[in-house]
Amino acid sequence: MKKKNKITFDDFLDQNPTFKKKFNKKYEEYQSRPKRNKNLKIGLEYIRKNFNLDLFLKNIEKYNYKFMDEGNMFKRIIRYGFKQDEKWKIYDHLDNSEVDKMNKLAETYELLPEITDNFKVIDLKDTKTSEKLICCTTLYSKKNNTYYLFVDEYSSDVRGNCLYYKSKNKKIIYTRMDKLLKGIKN
Repeated sequence: MKKKNKITFDDFLDQNPTFKKKFNKKYEEYQSRPKRNKNLKIGLEYIRKNFNLDLFLKNIEKYNYKFMDEGNMFKRIIRYGFKQDEKWKIYDHLDNSEVDKMNKLAETYELLPEITDNFKVIDLKDTKTSEKLICCTTLYSKKNNTYYLFVDEYSSDVRGNCLYYKSKNKKIIYTRMDKLLKGIKN
């Protein structure tokens, strides 16, 4: 078996000038973000007040559809419901006790309905394999009359979340959820 040569990130950037240019641009944006204010503590109230529902609905489908991302609904809310400079501000100023509270709410899907009255949890089912726990949650959005099926995966080292399916028809969502859970069990 052939050994793979390991390269450093700097070597990778040198080999791919297009990616290096994009990376350097994003890194420069990140470095020029506003400096951290030690007196500012951001928590659930701030997120509730500044959450952009339209941006969230647009981005959740664009970036998270059927691809398992690391994290839970709390990360989705921050990543997809705020503009880039606002995301950095939130991550730089999050209060640790609030983070724990929001992660607990996110695991049971109570966080999104807590932030906006647009979403309602319709159903929550799970199944367990020998390696992981899979949870399927159906959320209903009042704004666009759409049902969203989210899948969460929990194992000893990974927590992931994705939007698996969406539909205006509740029956189709339940059929998809049942089919997915039966497929995982088998």
